[in-house]
Amino acid sequence: MTQNHIFLKESSSTSKILVHIGNEYIAVDINDIIKCEADGNYSLFTASNKSTYLVSKSLKYYEGLLSKKGFFRANRSTLININQIHSIYKKEAITLSNKERIVVSIRNKPKLIELIKRLS
Repeated sequence: MTQNHIFLKESSSTSKILVHIGNEYIAVDINDIIKCEADGNYSLFTASNKSTYLVSKSLKYYEGLLSKKGFFRANRSTLININQIHSIYKKEAITLSNKERIVVSIRNKPKLIELIKRLS
């Protein structure tokens, strides 16, 4: 089994993540990432072009890396890109651009309310 790694690369015009899969690195624009989900000790990235990338680091690692890049921890297992939010239902659930609904944990609800105030 090959190990997958992810790195953050920034330029003046865009931010990209380089995902190491097999023998190559795949550049993914951060704005194209819809969400990251915990999968055991791995993380599964879902992109707007319906691609998925399984990488061998925990969601907590990526939360630290991506939280300053517009990502919000909705619950224990999901990190979402705020640029991919379609709507927010009753300050309890977030509908993403791919029409998937993510329930926000009680613990993270105050952070969601803060996010709504900041973006309104």
